[in-house]
Amino acid sequence: YASYNGTSMAAPHVTGAIAILKQQFPSLTSTQLVTLLIDSATDLGTSGIDSTYGVGMLNLAEATKPSGTAFVAAKNANTANGGTMGTPTPSSTSFNFSSPFGHSFATKNISFGFLDSFNRSYTWNPKISYSSTSDLNFTNFVNSINKKDNKKIIDFDNTQISFLNSNQNSMQNFKIDHKINKLNFTYDNQNIKENIFDLNFNSKILRFNKIKSTDKNIINLSSNYEINKNFSFTSGYALGEFNNSNKFNESYYDINYNNDFYSINYGYGTIVEQNQFLGTEGKGAYQINKPSVTNFIDVESNLLINKNLEFNTSYSKFNTNVDMMYKNFVNISDIKSDEFKLGFTLNKLFEDEDKLSLNFISPLSTTSGNITQHTTKGYNANGSYKSLTEYYSLKNEKREKNINLIYQYNLNSNINFVSAINYNQNDLGQSGFTNAGLYQGLSFIF
Repeated sequence: YASYNGTSMAAPHVTGAIAILKQQFPSLTSTQLVTLLIDSATDLGTSGIDSTYGVGMLNLAEATKPSGTAFVAAKNANTANGGTMGTPTPSSTSFNFSSPFGHSFATKNISFGFLDSFNRSYTWNPKISYSSTSDLNFTNFVNSINKKDNKKIIDFDNTQISFLNSNQNSMQNFKIDHKINKLNFTYDNQNIKENIFDLNFNSKILRFNKIKSTDKNIINLSSNYEINKNFSFTSGYALGEFNNSNKFNESYYDINYNNDFYSINYGYGTIVEQNQFLGTEGKGAYQINKPSVTNFIDVESNLLINKNLEFNTSYSKFNTNVDMMYKNFVNISDIKSDEFKLGFTLNKLFEDEDKLSLNFISPLSTTSGNITQHTTKGYNANGSYKSLTEYYSLKNEKREKNINLIYQYNLNSNINFVSAINYNQNDLGQSGFTNAGLYQGLSFIF
């Protein structure tokens, strides 16, 4: 080895750097190559260009890094186009998946291409996060005990107003019922959640709760018409927002039949979500265009096997339509999902006011659906951009399953005891994540 200086030594180094850059990024023009080397050089001596070091020292490592503003690349090195929404950047692009999807992307290593200010192609792995909120928690267990809220009820001729927790000064947590012959109208503004420990299969919870619960109050307006002593028809409209401030509304229709031994409910309706689909929020290039629309149907039944033993079943089917903002980059097919429950309840096991329930619950999980992504990643052997169409399944391969055994005993009108054993497999869709728990509690109403 020897040490030399001057342009005779500088020229081959710069030429070699240009050859490496041209090989790695075949789309670069001669002008871009010169600009890139000058802009990425390490400044030496007097700040800026000087007579000793020129523009500075060659920095090939810096020259290979993305330069300027980066944009998500669709096919044929086109930028993802969302019209007036502009072009998204890689760092702003992410998915936050809700629990129905489980951890469906945990092993898929999703990525897309992006272009820098020199139109060089790179690959980016977007941020993918998953729901960390499980229905299997102590708060839900306590709520299953405290189902008898303190209420202040005001009665008029055909109207009843109920204030939960006796708070008449609040415009939240209240319910109004008005009855005209066989027609009953209900307006309520309160928080009602899906609860894995709830023994009552036939308590009608708004279906959006199967997607994603919220701590915020929901406005719900409904009507019920008694067709005869066995049949009734219910319709309603609810609106609210999730904890992430995305708004939603739900319209629903139910046909109810019941007799002394058997009851069944057929329901259908629509859930509309702003800025998300099936509880999942996409940002940047994964942003949705219009509110997502989920149509659902469900059936619930209760069979009295004998005077003490009941058999309950429930099945829900959802179909979600998603309209993406950047259609030349990504599209999502219709997403199908379902939920299944069944259980046996034995009343008056030891005492007149106790019950034992054995339940199997498979919470709402996606059964089909795909992300189709059109992007540009790197270059072909001939130097052209490599355009790809990639498919990622949205099916929850490891859906959650719960088995619980719940004993409830009302000691008197004000004291309630509950004990529950729960076994949970694939919690939140995490493969192999299994847990078991024992819950016990006393509820006192004053």
